[in-house]
Amino acid sequence: MFRHVYGKPKKREECYDDIKVTTNSHDSVYCSINPKFVAVVTESGGGGMFVVIPLTKVGRVDRDYPGITGHKGAVLDIKFCPFNDNIIASCSEDCTIKIWNIPDGGLIGKSNMTDAVVDLHGHQKKVMYIHWHPTAANILLSASADNHMVIWNCGMGQAMVDIDCHPNLIQCVSWNYNGSKVVTSCKDGQIRIINPRNGKVLKQFKGHSGGTKSTQVTFLKNGMILSTGFSKMSEREYALWDAQKGMFKVMETIDQSNGVLFHNYDVDTGMIYLIGKGDSVVRYYEINDDLPYVHYISTFQSATPQRSVGVMPKRGLDPSMCEITRLFKLHTKGLIEVIPMICPRKSEMFQEDLYPDTLADTPALTAEDWLEGKDADPTLMSMRDLMPKTTAPQIKIAKAAPKPNLLASLACGTKERPEEMQEISKKMEENKKIEEKKEDDISKDPDAKPDVVSEYRDFVGVKDKNAANDAKSAAPTSPTPAKPLQNATPISNASSHHGFDTSVKTVPHTGPTNQEYDQLLVELKNLKMIVMGHERRIRNMEFKLGEKEREHDHIKSQRQKDSDAKQKQ
Repeated sequence: MFRHVYGKPKKREECYDDIKVTTNSHDSVYCSINPKFVAVVTESGGGGMFVVIPLTKVGRVDRDYPGITGHKGAVLDIKFCPFNDNIIASCSEDCTIKIWNIPDGGLIGKSNMTDAVVDLHGHQKKVMYIHWHPTAANILLSASADNHMVIWNCGMGQAMVDIDCHPNLIQCVSWNYNGSKVVTSCKDGQIRIINPRNGKVLKQFKGHSGGTKSTQVTFLKNGMILSTGFSKMSEREYALWDAQKGMFKVMETIDQSNGVLFHNYDVDTGMIYLIGKGDSVVRYYEINDDLPYVHYISTFQSATPQRSVGVMPKRGLDPSMCEITRLFKLHTKGLIEVIPMICPRKSEMFQEDLYPDTLADTPALTAEDWLEGKDADPTLMSMRDLMPKTTAPQIKIAKAAPKPNLLASLACGTKERPEEMQEISKKMEENKKIEEKKEDDISKDPDAKPDVVSEYRDFVGVKDKNAANDAKSAAPTSPTPAKPLQNATPISNASSHHGFDTSVKTVPHTGPTNQEYDQLLVELKNLKMIVMGHERRIRNMEFKLGEKEREHDHIKSQRQKDSDAKQKQ
């Protein structure tokens, strides 16, 4: 279904230009997008800074555009809250996590924002990654260089769970579909599935064999895990893991580049986008239950390398143009390129197969419910509500009194047709009555001889009118009809000799005698022989004419060749 998906980059004036994207080497995407804002980590003279730009403010961004400058160290990761488009979390090398409230319209015309709504302290080293819970409100997970993960209740500003099960640096973290489990990758090469409420390791297995190089993991909706990493030969590869058994189902080599492969998983369609740091391509696959499980679709390729790529949530897409995702590519020279991914369809109506119900901006649980052990799938919303009314034609059901039939007078191009049909039906009824009367007569006198010649004339008249007329002119004058013969013998072999059945429709004999009937058949055979002879003569004449034409064409071409040869001489 997605084999024709392609990327359609927008023009430069429809993108975001002149933004100083950070040059930090930390393995992060450095951006976050929602239907209201685009947030990007930028370079700053001292401390950490990121800017939040309204989605509609495209074009060149002013150099003095106000940013968020509350961190004392470099900002390493930012994430918008999935349930409130104005809330964004950030983590930094200053060991803190801050929650910010962005006003509608952004910070245009204002000064830098330095005061956060909530400050979260507790990590002993830099905080590298943060992830909001997919179903519970105000639950945030953070991973630090001190090898600890912490579950925070941002509403209360408190740490609720401290997870200490990693002996080395945490490289990636991902929630599962309902937020009941977490999968992590670690610098020790192990992939761990953890219960986030108590920090217990549920499953642990060896990941990619590329040593200490970064491994990225994503929990899929069906419970499997997709990972990207490196082989012993430093080749980039992806693998699909059975989370229950800790064994891979698929492992394929991609290429020999050395950039980290980030993931973006579309939980609605099962598509996953592999985005290589420093690459100029974006590969996308479809994951389903059919072998080989991970199906390569295509590659979007551009001329410039990417610093990273952000992705718009599904509720921020435009279903009227069959947009299944929207990528925000961070260039190294300050451009954020907007790339809608299109699945082409001819119809402009809402495509239900492309847009199943998607994640809504309403939490399914409160923080307290989740901490008590409750789980719930995410709240869903219909993408049909995002369809512009002008491009979604609908069938209007008539509820008023029925109107007269506009096509009744157009049948066969004439208004008098219904009256003719009535006359035809009357004639058919009359013929039916005549047939019934004949059958009654036959039932009264079953030994009567049928009028075979009359029926045969009707039969022949339908197929070959000329032959019937010749047979009629050749037939002798019929004597005056006589009374039916009581002891007449019925013709039993009429069907086999003459090609029609007389056992169904029989009438009392009032026509020629048997001798006259045989004479008619003989004359009819003679006429057929004459017609067949004429047909043979016509075919012979056509064949001879064709030969003459071919001979004439040959002579003409030969003369033309001779004249050309003489001219050359």
